Amino acid sequence: MFSVLTVGAVIAVIAALIAVAIYQTKEIRAARKQYKQCLSLLARDPANPQLRSMTLTMGQIYVGLVNDGRGRSRLNEWQIMRDIEAACARAPMVSTAPPIDPTLDPESPEARLTILNHSLSQGLITGQEYIVKREQLVGKG
Repeated sequence: MFSVLTVGAVIAVIAALIAVAIYQTKEIRAARKQYKQCLSLLARDPANPQLRSMTLTMGQIYVGLVNDGRGRSRLNEWQIMRDIEAACARAPMVSTAPPIDPTLDPESPEARLTILNHSLSQGLITGQEYIVKREQLVGKG
C-alpha cells in the first residue's frame, strides 16, 4: 500500500509538471504573438533592416521555444527566413551592393570582408553573425 506521504509527493510532482506545462504554453503563445507582430510590421516597412533583424531574433526565440529538446521542432530557421522574405516581398528592388574594387577577385578575403561589412552596416546580419563570418573569412585567408 502507498502511504499518505507517497501519494502526497506524487500529487505534488504532478501539480508541478502541470504548472510547468502551462507556463511553457503561455511562453510559446507570447513568443508566437510577438513574432507574428514583427512580421506584420515588417510587411508594412520591408526596407527597414533593424525591423528585419528584430523579426529574425523573435523568430529564433520562437523556434527555440517550440523545439522539443531533441533537435526537432515544428518550426525551423529556414521557415523563419521564408516568412521574413515573404513579408519583405513588397520591398523596392534597390541594389544595396557595396562598391568593390573591380580588380579584386570576388572570392578574395578582401572582397568578401567588404560585402560582410556592408551586410552588417545595412542590418542584414546581426553583430554575432558578423563576428562568426569574419572569423571564418580571416581564418581562410
